[in-house]
Amino acid sequence: MQALTQAVIKYPAGRVFDGQYGPSINLVCTMPDGSELKVWGKPGQGLEDYKRGDSIALLQDPRTGKYKPIAIAQQPQPVSHPAPQATAPKPELDKVAIADFIQTQAKLYSYCYSQARAAMPEDAPLEAIQAAASSVFIATGRKFNNL
Repeated sequence: MQALTQAVIKYPAGRVFDGQYGPSINLVCTMPDGSELKVWGKPGQGLEDYKRGDSIALLQDPRTGKYKPIAIAQQPQPVSHPAPQATAPKPELDKVAIADFIQTQAKLYSYCYSQARAAMPEDAPLEAIQAAASSVFIATGRKFNNL
């Protein structure tokens, strides 16, 4: 099972590195436990759009332990100002909204996976099908988050 984590950008993407697989960029995130993590990607995929303090959703691959961003859309970190009690959101509603979002995302990924499996040859390795499904899922999120 893949693990979803919300991290905060500590250092935004900077220079482009020439690597084994072509040009790459990275940013440094602060994980919920306080540790730091470098997230790598390709220039032009949206990592350079994040600013210091933005929130980023990361998905951990259980086989490799590596994290990948699942939605490249800026989500500024909320400024912590004491809010009046009457306007504060109820935690129960937040949990319901989160649960609904996760359920919707899981259904979307399941659909992307079934489409990738149907489009690939019958003898395609599971890793190739998963990679194709993840790519379609991410591209779909990017396309419809920007509307």
